[in-house]
Order: sequence, then structure tokens, then C-alpha cells
Amino acid sequence: MDDSVVGEEPSLSGAADSGRPGTPTTFTEALEKACPVYIMYGMTYRQFWYGPAEMVTAYRKAYELKLKSENELAWLKGAYTYQALCSAAPLYRFSMQNKVEALPYLDKPFELGEKKTAREIELDEKVKDMSEGEANAYNYMKMFARAANAHKAQQARTGQDRSDHAGR
Repeated sequence: MDDSVVGEEPSLSGAADSGRPGTPTTFTEALEKACPVYIMYGMTYRQFWYGPAEMVTAYRKAYELKLKSENELAWLKGAYTYQALCSAAPLYRFSMQNKVEALPYLDKPFELGEKKTAREIELDEKVKDMSEGEANAYNYMKMFARAANAHKAQQARTGQDRSDHAGR
């Protein structure tokens, strides 16, 4: 599969096609080159040529989200496979003198998405009662707090603390 078809927008310059740098391509030629890409994204021929221009952007973003979702699903399948292999791994220790049993497989699926605490659920309920401006301010502060906590956790993992920055 050609990576330029999947990962990049079609070029509006004919330089790559003609072999001559800077050779201009007409807009129609550029659209004809882009049409198969957007058909691959899921658009029909009629939608591409006669539909609203915004539809092209929506299909491209939807295709990117689909690829991201498929990638995450493939990762999740790999995680389950890895977990299954790790559960059975003790059985394959041939040097062990004693009888070894396999570890139990997961009793429930992995938790997907973020788990909310009771406090977060309570605060989310309060946000529903706020005005739009208050809710926006609350959400901004919530994002700021998460970023600060993530930064603090990263520093703790890497062993940095305030004394590392004292000379700056």
C-alpha cells in the first residue's frame, strides 16, 4: 500500500508526477488525483464531486478516527494475548523440579476509559447545575489540575524534585 495515499493529503503540485520541479497542476487534476483517496475514506463519487466541501474534511477526520480506533483495538488484542501467555508461562519452566501451575487468566475484561471516583461523579453533577461560564472555568481548572498532577507524578518517577531546579 502506498503510504502517501493513507497518511498524506494529495499534492496540489504536479512536481512529483511530471518529474519537473514546480510544474503546476490544474485544480481539476488535483481533485481527480484526490478522488480515489476520499473514496477509500468512505465517500461516494457523487459526494466527492457534488457534495458540500466541508464533507471532505468530515470524512478525512472520520477515517483518521477509524484508524486510531482500529489501532487501539489491535493493541488491546495484543494485551490480552500477552496476558494469556504470561498466565501460562510458568508451565514452560523446564528447569523447575517442582510441579508448577499456570496463573489464573483474567476474571474480567480490562477496564476501558477513565474510572471516576465518587468525588468526581459528585463534582460532575454540580457542573450540570452551573452556568456555561462557570462550567467552562471549572473544566479549565480541572484540566490544569490534571496536567499539574501528571507533571508531579512524572517528576516523582524520574526522581526529580525541587532541589534539582534550585540553581536555575
